[in-house]
Amino acid sequence: VSTEETDARVMFGGKIKGGPDWMPGVAEELLCGLERGQPVALLSGFGGVAAVLAKALLDLGPLPPTLRHPRADDLERWVEAYRENPSAYPVTILDETDPIRAVAAVGAFLDGLPPPRPKPEDAPMHVLYDRAAARLGGAS
Repeated sequence: VSTEETDARVMFGGKIKGGPDWMPGVAEELLCGLERGQPVALLSGFGGVAAVLAKALLDLGPLPPTLRHPRADDLERWVEAYRENPSAYPVTILDETDPIRAVAAVGAFLDGLPPPRPKPEDAPMHVLYDRAAARLGGAS
């Protein structure tokens, strides 16, 4: 799904290792969100590259050495910029490990966003997250 078609990104899990010139999908999504100033929720509580990226953003760990994509340098620059001024970027790190609480936290993240941009009727329909799903888990 292209960044132009979405209003926010919610990411969790993701592979940490891959082949040559490889970037984890979650890392690429984070990079796209940062470049566009798009709100991003990074769920770190379920592990994977999302947890590694959250630690890197919070300056608690390095970016994965397995990240060998040509755009890895771009990601490193954005991570450094975030570390210097986190309030300048619309990134929310959610460290919930309980699935129901994680869904509620994502719902709260989405509820705090401005209304979605209108989409043309002929645009492809992408259902990335249904706000009502956050309420199904019985937010506590």
